[in-house]
Amino acid sequence: MFKMKNGILRYDTKIIQKNISFEIEVGQHVALIGRNGVGKTTLLNKIKNDFNAGMLIQSNENLDLTILEYCLSAHPKLLKIKSDIQYNYLAIEEYIAHGGYETEHAIVVQLKKFGFNEKDINRKLSTLSGGEITKVGIVRLLCQSYDLLIFDEPTNHIDSDTRNWLIKWMNDSKHTIIYATHDRHFINTTAHKIFEMSEEGLRTFNLNYDEYKKQKDIEYETNHNLIEKERKERKKVQSMIQEYKEWFHSANSKASVRNPAEQKKVAKIARRFKTKEQHLLQKEKQSKGKPVNKERKEYILKGNQTNIKNFITFNNVSYSIEGNNIFENVNFSISQSEKICITGKNGSGKSTLLKLILSEIQPTSGNIDINPSISIGYFSQHLEILNLKHTVLEEVLSIKEMNESYARTILASFRFKEDLVREKIINLSMGEKCRLTLVKLFFQNPHLLILDEPTNYFDIEMQEILENMLLKFEGTIIFVTHDQHFKEKIASRIFTIKNKTVIDSNKYIQEKVDTENLIKQLYNIPTESEL
Repeated sequence: MFKMKNGILRYDTKIIQKNISFEIEVGQHVALIGRNGVGKTTLLNKIKNDFNAGMLIQSNENLDLTILEYCLSAHPKLLKIKSDIQYNYLAIEEYIAHGGYETEHAIVVQLKKFGFNEKDINRKLSTLSGGEITKVGIVRLLCQSYDLLIFDEPTNHIDSDTRNWLIKWMNDSKHTIIYATHDRHFINTTAHKIFEMSEEGLRTFNLNYDEYKKQKDIEYETNHNLIEKERKERKKVQSMIQEYKEWFHSANSKASVRNPAEQKKVAKIARRFKTKEQHLLQKEKQSKGKPVNKERKEYILKGNQTNIKNFITFNNVSYSIEGNNIFENVNFSISQSEKICITGKNGSGKSTLLKLILSEIQPTSGNIDINPSISIGYFSQHLEILNLKHTVLEEVLSIKEMNESYARTILASFRFKEDLVREKIINLSMGEKCRLTLVKLFFQNPHLLILDEPTNYFDIEMQEILENMLLKFEGTIIFVTHDQHFKEKIASRIFTIKNKTVIDSNKYIQEKVDTENLIKQLYNIPTESEL
């Protein structure tokens, strides 16, 4: 059992959370969720320091190391001795004495379980895909004697195949694991319980994500109704107090100073409204309804209305670079109001397909017809539409017909607090830059919206806001994602890139099937005994 009671989280010298308490049973898989910036990574680092825990790190460092060297780097002394062997053969004895070859064998055994072979151990990390680096990182953790494994955003930058592999591995794993993620499908399929982190602290839910969301919606609705009920009760009491005050002033002005009975009556009225005021103050202190910050949740992303039906058509499009064929004879058409998801393994050509659609590159053969009348809004993780030298406010004010008052309002709605409004864009986090890009798209009113991995740096709340925007968007959407939940929510059509072509989910068999000939062919297939 892993426990923390009344823990304090600090970032540098600043206390960011108090009274953090939780329990994790051995073998449990726990999803840690919460807004960006609330302190999830800080909590994971504290858990790492307080327990015998190892963290899966996804970084671009050490890319010159081989797979074996990277896994051995979990044992720095062994890695140092191994690197000395090439200059000093006597170091082999020291390597043997410290169990170097036994450790290497254990690493190779784990790598084979993860789909690598013995030749792979000498591949450099720089040659691996994001999914392969994630697998090697897990092997590195497993080759150490940790009681608890920590993953920070394990599904970022991996394709759907690796994500599915990771889901299966985690479900089969008996290890105790806590991970921070914004991937709702991943939580649904792997978590035994959820830790929700907010400004108020940490709450535990022994639920999957869908059940957690239902409970949160019920809590929100119950709290909303309670606040409304208490507001009505407060208004009723305030009305009674006002009546007593009016009676008091009326009676006081008429009462004679020399008439004790009249003065007694006035004093009685005064006591009544004073008592009511005290009761009201007491009720407000004991209020059960928790005030909720009124943040805008619904946004309308407007699309330019058009009578154009066909936006884009690919006619036998092929594309190659340096003799390497990326696409061969691709054909499809995209029409008004379609919501198309592009999927495929990392490196299959998703970004290349977007560049062809955006006319950033030209096909090697075939042609692409793009209606010149359509306007395109593009969300890229490279954030090309942002001027990094601007402040956040300057960037929004650069939008046509924008005034400062409305700019501040819309920025606040997208969770840009006052201290960020005048911050230079170059100093923002990736999540903040992506949010600002979304603000700019909000005002473009395009016919066609192209989104490249839009959810990677958004927390769950911003993902839900984006989903609602896209569902109400009347234009056409083309988006790349590995997020299963996001894909299922938005897509009406799916393009899967495989074997240098685009497989369209809307394709159907147009030619009549010759059933008689097909049956004859099936009968002519030899049985196992005839082979």
